[in-house]
Amino acid sequence: MQFPIKYFEKNIIINRNNDCWALYKLEKFDYDFCNTEKKFEIIDNLTRFMSNIGEEAKILIVPVLVKYSEYFNRLKNNLNKKSPMYEVSKNYVGRAESFVSNNYQNNVNDYDVFILVKLTKNFDLESWKDALGKLITEPVNTINTWFGVGKEILRSKLDKYNKYSIDYRHQQERRMKIEPANENDIKWLIKKSFFRGLEEEVNIWDKWKPYYRTFNEAMDEFLKVDRNDMLLTLSSGEIDLTTKRTIKINHEYETSYQSFVVITKVPEEIVFPGNEFLMYPQQMDFPVETLITINNVNTTEALKKLERKRRSIDSQFEHIEKNDSEIPDEILQAKQHLDELQSEIKNNSTPLAKTSFYFCIYADNKEELEDRVKTFMEYYKDSGIGVERPIADQHKLFMDFIPGTGRYNKNFILPVTPRLISSGMIGATSDLGDSVGAYIGVGF
Repeated sequence: MQFPIKYFEKNIIINRNNDCWALYKLEKFDYDFCNTEKKFEIIDNLTRFMSNIGEEAKILIVPVLVKYSEYFNRLKNNLNKKSPMYEVSKNYVGRAESFVSNNYQNNVNDYDVFILVKLTKNFDLESWKDALGKLITEPVNTINTWFGVGKEILRSKLDKYNKYSIDYRHQQERRMKIEPANENDIKWLIKKSFFRGLEEEVNIWDKWKPYYRTFNEAMDEFLKVDRNDMLLTLSSGEIDLTTKRTIKINHEYETSYQSFVVITKVPEEIVFPGNEFLMYPQQMDFPVETLITINNVNTTEALKKLERKRRSIDSQFEHIEKNDSEIPDEILQAKQHLDELQSEIKNNSTPLAKTSFYFCIYADNKEELEDRVKTFMEYYKDSGIGVERPIADQHKLFMDFIPGTGRYNKNFILPVTPRLISSGMIGATSDLGDSVGAYIGVGF
């Protein structure tokens, strides 16, 4: 399979289909210690954010290992040696480090949240006159660019994508705080996919950038990306798909074992607050990576689709009643779910979100992977949420997690509202305090 990413710079990613994605980092927020009123304020802001996220978007929630030693070394290095309290402070930090290392054997996982937004493909064609002009002056490259053929990227188009990305951030910051990711974030998100579960640290080269050559034609600059250096630099290992429901990535001395779990059913009504189902991975004692893929259907089109679905269900009702049969529970539940969707979309003028929820669980050996998958799936099932570990779609799910790719897996799509996605509390943290200040204790 060809490497899916063609080029990236700043927070812009161009894939092999010439689709452009913008990558942002969501600012996390305290949640567990908020009162109920504040929690409803948060879900309202998140719902507005999700409703305006764009026609196609992805949300990555990625575990980040926090090493105790690095934290305490940073505290020590920030102490003022000229301060009369230096020795006391140094002694305190040393005792705190000793307490943590004696009581907590493992390092902990924090979670970073990345938002990927697909930018409109042909937004730069400001008029038919502009489009025709480009077609006349640069026919081959313009056709290639429009239809994703060839290996050229218009510099003017890339500049407009960058501007569009900035405008998008300004619009969404009224709802949730986001900032543009950078090239190192993109490199890390791609490369770490091949090393999940391994102790080997994922190193990236700060100065490395995707290779390209430039040439000019008809007063415009083209970037030609015709080498496979991205594949050689950002991917690693040999992918083994011979084990059911598992992906093995073999490296020279160790192997990454990965398995992907999907949500197949969510309750028609999730009680809020109290059921923040996208925060569940944070409660595991092992890392879990989460991906939410969203295709928003605007309110008008969504209501038309739901009305067609309603007519289909009504037809089933009529057929069953004519035969004096009992209406199956699944049809009754489908009708109830449809009623709730229509009501919320109509009353709040929100889009219908065709959404997939995926989780990547991983380890450095098969036995531990199986134990973790079992624990994870039982936790979700006990919470009333349907989950499945697909047999045939593991590689497609792996590809879905690479930033800038489209939707590889077309299965497991749930029609939900932006508010239901928001009730999972994307970006919420259970931590009290921050990772900068002095350690003062542990919560129970």
